[in-house]
Amino acid sequence: MKTFLILCFTILGVKTFSQTINYKETFGNDYTNALELIEQNDMLFNQYANLYHIDEKFLKAIVFPELIRYNSVYDAIEITSLQFLYIKKGSDYNDFSVGFFQMKPSFAEQIEIEANKVLDSAFLKKIGFITYKNSEASEVEREKRLNRIINIEYQLKYLIAFYNLCEVKFKDYKINTKSDKLKLYSTAYNTGFNKSKSVLNKQLKSKSFYLGKVIKSSKFNYASISSFYYETE
Repeated sequence: MKTFLILCFTILGVKTFSQTINYKETFGNDYTNALELIEQNDMLFNQYANLYHIDEKFLKAIVFPELIRYNSVYDAIEITSLQFLYIKKGSDYNDFSVGFFQMKPSFAEQIEIEANKVLDSAFLKKIGFITYKNSEASEVEREKRLNRIINIEYQLKYLIAFYNLCEVKFKDYKINTKSDKLKLYSTAYNTGFNKSKSVLNKQLKSKSFYLGKVIKSSKFNYASISSFYYETE
């Protein structure tokens, strides 16, 4: 009986270990390229993390899955498309993800609106968001927004604003560990920070992340990739 129990625990242990995904091996060159993008922009991450007193690696981990998915060729095509459709007609007509952090114009619009609603004026002035009050406004404003979200420094500003909005939105959530916090914030980044608690909880367990622009058979959990980067790199 004792031997049987030991065998059972051993099998369970092996099974649990085998279910842990090594995303560095899984994504291969895409993972390596993402690490290189992080390294290339390390000074900017460090500058903004220090300026706004946020864990630098935490910020990197939130967007790391997007860096894995980033493709410069697709990005150039989508930016060109955005210039013609988004600027003329808005995000209802064209809402591609662009830039290293794969931000959509609609995401930027939501950040601008919510930041001006709930974040304090000192922060808004410091980061420069106090003038971004109209979601669509005009072709001129949409063009300015597009120019912002294809710029890595401005994407970092949107990421900082997103982080601060999460700090407000999730302040009453029961978050036990920093790992849990990262998984919640990264899920909100991927799914939408304005989504309900039930939707976010569902997405925390969902495998909906895939590489490329076309959905493939292999899907992964976004938050798990963020967590893997944070814990292993």
